[in-house]
Amino acid sequence: MKNKALHISHTDIRYDPRILKEISSLSEIEFIEIFTIGISNSNKYEKNKTNNITKFSIKLLSRKFRFPFKSILYTLNLFEFGLKIILIGIKIKPDVIHCHDTLALMPAVLLKSIVKSKLIYDAHELESQTNMQTFLLSKSTLLIEKMCWKYIDVFISVSDSIINWYIKKFGVKKKELILNTPITRNIISKKGKENDLRKIFKIKKDKIIFIYVGDFCEGRGINLTLDVFSNKEINSDVVFLGDGVLKNKILSYSANYKNIHFHPLVPHHEVVNLIKSSDVGICFIENVSLSDYFCLPNKLFEYLFAGLNILGSNIPEIAKFITTNKVGTVCDLNPNDFKNKIKYYEKNGAKKHNIDLNAFSWQSQSKKIKKLYKELLN
Repeated sequence: MKNKALHISHTDIRYDPRILKEISSLSEIEFIEIFTIGISNSNKYEKNKTNNITKFSIKLLSRKFRFPFKSILYTLNLFEFGLKIILIGIKIKPDVIHCHDTLALMPAVLLKSIVKSKLIYDAHELESQTNMQTFLLSKSTLLIEKMCWKYIDVFISVSDSIINWYIKKFGVKKKELILNTPITRNIISKKGKENDLRKIFKIKKDKIIFIYVGDFCEGRGINLTLDVFSNKEINSDVVFLGDGVLKNKILSYSANYKNIHFHPLVPHHEVVNLIKSSDVGICFIENVSLSDYFCLPNKLFEYLFAGLNILGSNIPEIAKFITTNKVGTVCDLNPNDFKNKIKYYEKNGAKKHNIDLNAFSWQSQSKKIKKLYKELLN
């Protein structure tokens, strides 16, 4: 009889890259059957089974309700979500519950006590200290984590700084670092105009290409990047690859400055192959929250696997990674230092790094999570 692992999240798991990578890795273990419960983006109930993975995408009836206070609706959503997790979970009777966010943590603890399973808490960021979070939500998240901490068997997160913060805040716990790294088997070298940024945007060979990958939102140094690259002193080009609320601003600058370019979002597995034709990856995270301050973002590893120099923020994890592995330059997020770093690359070039990527690959992270499950299930 196979052991059962249940992954739960308040996101639509079908579109969450980190969760999908984890369950794909675990599905390779012969004695484990995988189940997932997430909230459907379309708010339609669906159940799909593929090979060794059964996915429940649930809908929340309470989303149709209308209240003058958002806090009431939010509470109803959480209650309904938690109830459905427990009802589905009791039928599955998982041996391991893998919880991917705080909103699912309390029902995960209740389900653990009912079916006597092991509980993994996989915090994709420092959950109570994220950007744009209200004071009430921050305190509520912190309280939930504090109440549930003793019931957690293993704690997983994305950077050492975040893990250390949790351990210091709540107490010693078995822990594991699982980095947000790409799946290297999907990185296929292709040559062609459609995969060459220099050809797509008609950028001359002697120009340095800087690339920004990710969400076009506040707190990512996008306004700083636009302002600096619109300066006449700069002789390099920058490409913004992604989507988000600042897209129209980027398009406006792109229409007015020949060295600023926009490229639409591409699937995750195509990013590394596309950005190989650039030279320097911009990894600017502003210190707008403790979660941001301690982060080690996915884009950093995409730049790394593309062989790019990384120009990153002077914050703990990013700065440590760049300097320890000698894969780029650390930058203070102000116009003068940014300009100086660009000028340095314009003068000296941006040689591709050639470090051993095995330790940072998803295959390496996959081995760690498989080992963790085997130890939990004895």
